[in-house]
Amino acid sequence: MTNLYILMWIYLVYLGVSFWLFGYNFMSPSVVFFVSMSIMLCVAYYAANNMQMLFAINMQTFVIFAWGGFFFLAAEFMVYAGQAVRCSRNPPLVPQGMSTKPEPLFIHWQIQVAAMIFLAVSCVLAYAVLHMNTGGITLQSKMREFRSLLFYNPEKIKYLFIVAQLYKVNLVISNLFGYVMLYNMTVCNVPVRKLLVLLACAMLYAIFSVFYTCARQSFMEVWLCMAMMYITINMRPGGKEKIFKFVAKLIPVLLITASFFTAMGVLVGRYKTTKSSSLQFVEYLSGGLYAFNLHVDNGASSKYFGQSTFSYVYQIPQNLGLMPKFDNDKFIGKFELYGNM
Repeated sequence: MTNLYILMWIYLVYLGVSFWLFGYNFMSPSVVFFVSMSIMLCVAYYAANNMQMLFAINMQTFVIFAWGGFFFLAAEFMVYAGQAVRCSRNPPLVPQGMSTKPEPLFIHWQIQVAAMIFLAVSCVLAYAVLHMNTGGITLQSKMREFRSLLFYNPEKIKYLFIVAQLYKVNLVISNLFGYVMLYNMTVCNVPVRKLLVLLACAMLYAIFSVFYTCARQSFMEVWLCMAMMYITINMRPGGKEKIFKFVAKLIPVLLITASFFTAMGVLVGRYKTTKSSSLQFVEYLSGGLYAFNLHVDNGASSKYFGQSTFSYVYQIPQNLGLMPKFDNDKFIGKFELYGNM
């Protein structure tokens, strides 16, 4: 408990230093990192003291976190200082007669419509595969069953290979179209009504991913990416006087995100237990610390170097018949105690 308490204060100090050092920039990588880590540590300490949860960390975990935060801060400071020196020596010049107004990115409307149809068909196919491989009555029960199959018996899922390939194509399309939409909307001030097809593609990908993975991560990533990029690009440099404007924009984003997170949790059947909402909140915010400490205490054991960390790399020569297949001897902790299972 002492290690956790000291580590919490170390990260709060790191947060204050990074906030001051980088000009009160909320979007500084260090500020974002230390805000999230500080919240996680504070919630973990509260849970350990008031909710009798098993959030205790060993000395090795403490050292990893403490030095990791220091090196993260130092790395950004070196980049920040180097950039400041280069800008002072070589100020950017705009050639005479050259416009600094960015041009919108263009994707032909026929390609947009074709991509939207492809994504819509993929959603239907993903739902069909979900339906034919599960026997639940409600959509929530089907998703719980399908998610369990994905984790423990993927070989029993019919047509999983087809949907998996569709997922890869969908991911590429959504990332490309999503970036074009956000760039045109935030940088070039293109009206949203002219970007509706691109927005529809991003949303269709989110729906497809929910049916395919039975999880809400992809949906939340699409929403947060759009919201945070809009806020970041429209945020003007200035310092303290800009903080309140930034927070005013951030609060509704966080409230909508929390609503989406809860609603999607109900849709994918995540809330089937009798856990209270406060307990679920604590588990999501600080369960990673528990899982990380489990890995430090008893990490994966393997016969070959990197067998667990680089398991996908080993699969390449195995699938080509260049080396025999072997079973990974991994340590599997009870992450579902304070986690996402």
